[in-house]
Amino acid sequence: MRDVLRLLIYGNIVGSLVYGWQSQALWLAVPLMTFAAFVIVQDRQLRLRIGTRHWPSEGFARFSMGTNLFVMVWNSLLNGIVFVVAGAARSFIGL
Repeated sequence: MRDVLRLLIYGNIVGSLVYGWQSQALWLAVPLMTFAAFVIVQDRQLRLRIGTRHWPSEGFARFSMGTNLFVMVWNSLLNGIVFVVAGAARSFIGL
């Protein structure tokens, strides 16, 4: 899953650069949706792997969900910043 996370992070940053340069504001919803889907899928896989085992595994699942939610929010903010910087760079150049 870490390879998928890296692919999402780099892909969304490149997408924010490209779509920020083109001033396509609809792009800002895409990183949030992709990371939300990642969080849901990874949590579901982890909970299926845990099965009926009790509290230690459930605590790990909650910890993992919290960590993934933090990654989702952080990367959505980062992509927003990259988007704004790319749009500002384009308008600064005058294109």
